[in-house]
Amino acid sequence: MLRGLVKLILFPVNLFLSLLTLMLSILFGLGKIFLYTLMGICLVVGFFAFIHGMGSVALGAFILAFLLGPLGVPLVGTLLIKLLKGINKALRSI
Repeated sequence: MLRGLVKLILFPVNLFLSLLTLMLSILFGLGKIFLYTLMGICLVVGFFAFIHGMGSVALGAFILAFLLGPLGVPLVGTLLIKLLKGINKALRSI
């Protein structure tokens, strides 16, 4: 009886988390395309800056490319989505 009441109370939270993870997954998929494009542009700019002797500009462009690449912002987004899915799964198992 009490377990059913708790499930009824947590249903809106589960629904919200499910919709949030779905929406974030879609936005994240589209955002990765944009971020990887910017990463490619930064790599090209860094390469040409390095060739022309502008070391500080090249270093900045390479650091920015690293942050926009798979080990930067996309990794944080993936971890956030996995965290929300884990919380939602834990709430459903109650």
